[in-house]
Amino acid sequence: MTVRVQVVFEGETMEGVVAAVRRWLDAQPGEPRSATETEETRRERELRQVLGAIRGPDSRRLVRELAEAAVRGDAVLLNDELKARYGWSTGTALAGTVSGPNKLMRRIAHRDLIVRDAAMGGYRMDPLDGYVVLAAWPLGGDRRPGNPDPPRTMPAPKAKPLGTPLDQVGPRRG
Repeated sequence: MTVRVQVVFEGETMEGVVAAVRRWLDAQPGEPRSATETEETRRERELRQVLGAIRGPDSRRLVRELAEAAVRGDAVLLNDELKARYGWSTGTALAGTVSGPNKLMRRIAHRDLIVRDAAMGGYRMDPLDGYVVLAAWPLGGDRRPGNPDPPRTMPAPKAKPLGTPLDQVGPRRG
């Protein structure tokens, strides 16, 4: 017995057809998705899922700082000031801070969130991801008790915001 399946994709442009094929190939069994989900909405949905899962306060602060730099087209330089601000004495601590968000991003979106920029001597993030991070975490940093040091580039908030993803994070486990 021979089974033949033919799948046809139609679109206004070749880019539209390619995007439809990618959506179809990326669909995971058992996970309902809109047939009209665009590349941009999928990217934002995946990144918001990752942001909600990041637990480490230093990782959250660094992701926010990278997002701020990304929308300016900059990288966050790995220098003595950054090490002092985060309390890092070795590169191992930095690796741990970067690896958490990247592991989540690889598992959910199959790509890195934070990338090494050897030419600048630091780390950077895609500007599109930066905009999503800034929209998801509008006041930056981790605002839970016990982490009073927000990123240096943000002014201190006057009042705690309500309804942000940071308010939904419970106590650290582990």
